[in-house]
Amino acid sequence: FVKMKAFSGASAFKHTFGTEWSKSKSYYNLKCTSPGMHSIAANSKYFAVPWSKTGNFGVFPLDSPGKIHDDPPVFAAHQSSVLALDFNQHHEDLIATGARESIIKVWDVSQHSSDPVISLTGHTKRITGLKFHPSVDNTLTSFSGDHTVKIWDIASGTECISLEGFDTDLTFVEWNYDGTLISSAKDGNMRLFDPRAEIGPVITQMCHPGKKGFQIRWTDPLPDQSHFCTVGWQKDERKLSYWDIRNTEQAINSVSVGHSASFLLPFYDPGTGILFLVEKGKIIHYYEISEREPYIHFLDKFTMGTSALSATQMPQKIRDVRNCEVARLMVMGKDSVNTISFEVPRKVKTLFQEDIYPPSVSGEPSQDLESWLHGETLQPVLVDQRPEGFKSVYEVSTDEGGRSKIKDTAKRTGLTIEEAKLSVREDDPNQISYRTEGPLEVLEKGWVWNAYTSRYVKFYPEHIYLFKDEDDANASETITVNLIKNVVADDDVRMFSVSENNTTFAFRAENKEDRDEWIRSFEGCQEIANSEVVHVHDEYDSEEEEIDMPVFEGYIECLDHGYFYNSWKRSYFKISGGVLHRFSSESSDRSLEAIHMDKIISAHPASVDSKENTFKISTSNRTWTLSVENEETLTNWISTLETTRKILKRNQAEDGIFDDPVNSGIWEGNVEVKYGVFSWKKKKWVIAVGHEIMVYKNATAQAAEKTLVVSDIQDFDEEGNDEINIRTSDNSRATFTFEDQEQRDSLVGWYHETLVAKQSTLDILDEMSIDVQEIELSTRKLESRIIGNIDLHLLKKGQQPVLVRTLGRRRTKSIMVDPHVESLHSEGCFMLDLGNLIIQFNGKHSNRIARAKTLDVASKTRMKDRGGNAQLVQYNQGESCPVADKFWEALGGEIDVVERSDAVEEDSWPFVITLYRVFQGKLNLVHQGKKPSHETLHSNAVYIIKREGELWSWIGSKSATEDRKLSFLVVESLQRNIDGWTCWTKIFENGETILFKENFSDFPGGLLISVAQTPVSANVSTRRKQEPIDILAMHTGPTPQEKIYDDGTGKMQIWKVENFNKIPLPEMFYGHMWSSDSYLILYQYTVENKDKSLLYFWQGRDCSINEKGTSAYLTKEMDDLLGGKGKQIRVVERFEEIHFHIMFQNTTCIVHLGKFDENLWNENSMLFEIRQNINGTMSTIEVERKSTNLNSGSSFILVSSSIFIWHGMYSLPEVIESANSVGNHFHTLTGIEILDMHEGDETETFWSKLGGKKPYNQNEPVRIDGVRPKIFLTSNSTGAVEVTETFPFCQDSLDDRKAFIVDALSSIWIWFGTNSKTIEQKWAMDTAIKYLEESKYHSKSIDILVTRSFEEPPEFTSIFHGWNKNKFPRSQKNSNKTYSESAVSLLKDYTRDSYTYAELTTGQLPKGVDGTLKETYLSDEEFESVFKMTKEDYEKLPGWKRKNLKQEAGLY
Repeated sequence: FVKMKAFSGASAFKHTFGTEWSKSKSYYNLKCTSPGMHSIAANSKYFAVPWSKTGNFGVFPLDSPGKIHDDPPVFAAHQSSVLALDFNQHHEDLIATGARESIIKVWDVSQHSSDPVISLTGHTKRITGLKFHPSVDNTLTSFSGDHTVKIWDIASGTECISLEGFDTDLTFVEWNYDGTLISSAKDGNMRLFDPRAEIGPVITQMCHPGKKGFQIRWTDPLPDQSHFCTVGWQKDERKLSYWDIRNTEQAINSVSVGHSASFLLPFYDPGTGILFLVEKGKIIHYYEISEREPYIHFLDKFTMGTSALSATQMPQKIRDVRNCEVARLMVMGKDSVNTISFEVPRKVKTLFQEDIYPPSVSGEPSQDLESWLHGETLQPVLVDQRPEGFKSVYEVSTDEGGRSKIKDTAKRTGLTIEEAKLSVREDDPNQISYRTEGPLEVLEKGWVWNAYTSRYVKFYPEHIYLFKDEDDANASETITVNLIKNVVADDDVRMFSVSENNTTFAFRAENKEDRDEWIRSFEGCQEIANSEVVHVHDEYDSEEEEIDMPVFEGYIECLDHGYFYNSWKRSYFKISGGVLHRFSSESSDRSLEAIHMDKIISAHPASVDSKENTFKISTSNRTWTLSVENEETLTNWISTLETTRKILKRNQAEDGIFDDPVNSGIWEGNVEVKYGVFSWKKKKWVIAVGHEIMVYKNATAQAAEKTLVVSDIQDFDEEGNDEINIRTSDNSRATFTFEDQEQRDSLVGWYHETLVAKQSTLDILDEMSIDVQEIELSTRKLESRIIGNIDLHLLKKGQQPVLVRTLGRRRTKSIMVDPHVESLHSEGCFMLDLGNLIIQFNGKHSNRIARAKTLDVASKTRMKDRGGNAQLVQYNQGESCPVADKFWEALGGEIDVVERSDAVEEDSWPFVITLYRVFQGKLNLVHQGKKPSHETLHSNAVYIIKREGELWSWIGSKSATEDRKLSFLVVESLQRNIDGWTCWTKIFENGETILFKENFSDFPGGLLISVAQTPVSANVSTRRKQEPIDILAMHTGPTPQEKIYDDGTGKMQIWKVENFNKIPLPEMFYGHMWSSDSYLILYQYTVENKDKSLLYFWQGRDCSINEKGTSAYLTKEMDDLLGGKGKQIRVVERFEEIHFHIMFQNTTCIVHLGKFDENLWNENSMLFEIRQNINGTMSTIEVERKSTNLNSGSSFILVSSSIFIWHGMYSLPEVIESANSVGNHFHTLTGIEILDMHEGDETETFWSKLGGKKPYNQNEPVRIDGVRPKIFLTSNSTGAVEVTETFPFCQDSLDDRKAFIVDALSSIWIWFGTNSKTIEQKWAMDTAIKYLEESKYHSKSIDILVTRSFEEPPEFTSIFHGWNKNKFPRSQKNSNKTYSESAVSLLKDYTRDSYTYAELTTGQLPKGVDGTLKETYLSDEEFESVFKMTKEDYEKLPGWKRKNLKQEAGLY
């Protein structure tokens, strides 16, 4: 068995309570208004609110509470309502206001002037929010109803940055100190912006579905902010959720905040970690946010005396620390503003409670706007809040009301006591010092006499270990802390003893001071072990919480070595505190052996003595051979050992950066080994792991008889065919003779990979010939010296072109090349990035793989790097292109693109990525070879990526300025050794571009910030609990309302997209569309004496991707000509809006198959179906000219030698009228005579034109006022089956991967897509039956029928207007096979839960059987007969074994 344990934390704020200030200290008789949730602002001097008179706002001093004058002086700021206001925390007399007229004004309230200091214009719609930057001076952020976020320099009044790429109203924005900006919005999505990249959102994540909006706040201690909280609705329940910005797939935790409809306004204090939720009412909920589970800890609720309309949080610096006030809020009511104070109860208030008052934000800016815009990010200026003359609680004894800083640190952070000691000593050198490790002599018994031997002692929470030396992994002795009886000083000033049960250890230190310090350490460790702090009590009253350091334990068999033979012995092993212990049994307190986890080189599976599930743990001087009961336990142990080792390495490293130069490969095998020149060769077992080659007597030996460290090897002679000769630095020699060449080559490969890994730890700065004194130069000066600097800001603005080339045919790669025409060739594909225009140039001999790769890069660049705002156009060599002039102009002029003879060899070109790290003034080569993992990058460092002619600098958000400057010197040095063209791009963390991500193997492809910690398939959602299908909702779902702009009497112009241009469509064909084309329609009309323009771009269901893209581009271009005043509307065939049909009211909208042809009437025969749409409009769609496409509920027009107008016997009068109108229109165009006929009156000529009379749908359609046909998608993509309506619908709505329920009123069908799942099919049938049973308008006698894709009968296809087989597989297009079956009878097969082995393995699989789970349908008896085990035993097997058994049984 295996058990997992956890570590608990404690809260200093559990008993925080609130107090509402008395009326004498409040502000009343206010005439304030509340246009929104953020309607009050405050700082340490004033508070401000919008005033009752339109456009005014009032500012009132905090030191003058009481009744406000009836007519106080207010600021007449705007012509419309003040919607947003915010104080500048760096200059407290400055306040910014925004109003409905889209103007922002900044005021100096100390001047009492009617004129603003400055006005900011640039937004085109109402201002919905304002936010000053918390650490950058004179920097204001605004967001508006025009769906932009702008950053302003209020000193100069200029707009610095504008962020777009979203189409909804934001509800709040907040700055992070790393320079990113997070926002909440009405559409329920969180958006993260990197403003300095000047792109749209770099992350968009749905947090709270619905249209009610939500609020968002960063929730981490300063300055490291990577977590945030959101508060909003999920259905009818308010939810508070805690997220990690690095992985936003789902919230870390969510809690309910009740079912009230009131908004919740959040305020977070980074010093205390308390989050306040002010309800639009009388309740304030407050929680502590912690990095330990469950992350959101409820503290309490506070009830106010008056209802809140809005609220704001006061600055930290005004808190009353003498009375332990931890937060202060100002709450705005209908006519008053009240103050709410929150305090922590403490007995002694004459001391500064340092544990609850970490340094707070001073209110001073840490940098100016110019330096911030150029990439510098400085941390906020923090100040100590201790009042003058106050002592800290950590400076007095506990009897005087003091506290233990070590214990508080352990409780607050979750550190062990030893780690807390180190943390405290680093923070405060005046604290009492303790030893946590070091050399110490211990008295050891010998055969003749006893002697003191040097040992290395190391303290852990539960044990104290004695090692041979500091690098030793195996403790020679272990002292169990809670078994220590006493610690006694000897008369000798250097000696002392420690007694543990029946064992006494005698130690000798260097001197008396050293001895006394060791004694304090042993006594302190004993005291802590016997106190409550060993397992810190959880004051949240929650379950035990998991921490980073794993605790893992269980019984394992260990191979022990004896004098005569080896034996397997069962022992209890436990990983705790970074040490692997071996006990005789689970109940034993004394550790038999222990291994330091950070000294482990490898834990890997091994085959020993034919024993199953064995593995080895190797250190530098010993190997343990172990065996567990099954493969799953084996995997868990190896995984936990490796995880613990890495955690320890990371914790030991400074600033979290650690080098783990261990080659992940492991080599072991039998080899003949010879030492020196004169010894004999002997068979040995050799293990090469980490950076050591260890030689053992045999495969089961524990101790290595010789260890060769790679760094000590001076000569590694691999010239011989079956030998390797090794010479070390001490001139000792070893010869390895192998059984075969393959075995030898494998070890040689391991050695060279280890050398590469070892290089990452070496400082190679001296090899670069860099004058480090030059880092004194300015950043701008150093950057200016680098050749080919690609400025992303200029690139976005179109002022610096970038040309990207795609290499290869089988293994494609994208690299930047010289943006010049001479870089082009006809075998290549290229992407030219011009900021707002991206052009893909396809050489005439380029392959389709390269074209697809280039299109992928171009599309992602457009969507991710440009927020979807750039236009993407494809330019095929030799063809016309609307942007050809811009393409050639950017590259220096048009030339004849030549062929390249070396293009076919691109697959074999080397593609090596070299990664350097600059950290703390050192330069390391951390990777060279194939693409590295993005996890190599660390925020504290700067990284340089080199490949081909490209150089990139990745600037970590927490990297030092000196390291950044040094990295620029390294780039300059690297460029000197690059022949030919080179470029350099500077990338800031969180602003990674698509091309930058090409350098890494696993950078999350759709995101610009690395957020994925656990891989999640893009097509699989998180499994959800199965809920009952809401049948009532299926019946009562409303019909969405569409906007009608006018009555269709406006003016219209239509163009057809052709060869990347727009060609005017002859007016005689207005209203005609062809399904393989795209069209642009400019519709102009007048409403309330205002001229309006609509720009429709209609895309046929069969038109090419190029034409679809060109239609969007040309529409944008046309809108630009109109001054941006047109409304752009994309229309997809079969999903046209009601107004689109109204525009063609004279003839209806007529859709032809194929592409436009002016002469189409001359030789072709065409069949059109006229049908009434759900919105009441009429459509005419061409269908295949077959009699099977007729149906009695519609009218049809056959255009051939005559115009046959055919009316089904159940065709509606308005449909008949529309068909006659269309027929007359066709007559006008062609002059062909009209023959009108009704169903049953057809001539032989009519049938012959349709290929002969064949069965078609002659059923009478059911029409019910207020009830429409519907289709429902049945899907279990989320893990639970859901049935949702698809509206509007057409043939293209049927997804071949799913099952659908189709309600035609006169019949109900279930449609199975070819790749739909058995569970979806079953639920679709079951739901359809219940749907009919609960229906109030269906006849209970109608059939519920099942059909499947590509075999639909006419009764089904006639439900869909314009059904055709254009998109059918080629093998199915000419098939006349149809299928339909009763759902009631078929469902019986699906509900059968048992089949015989013969039924499952002979012939076609029974209906309803999941082919991936055939074995589950066997009876218990037959299952045991086939698999020779029970179903329970089978389920315990690992997946690969079950798979093999299924294959052997023919059930796979």
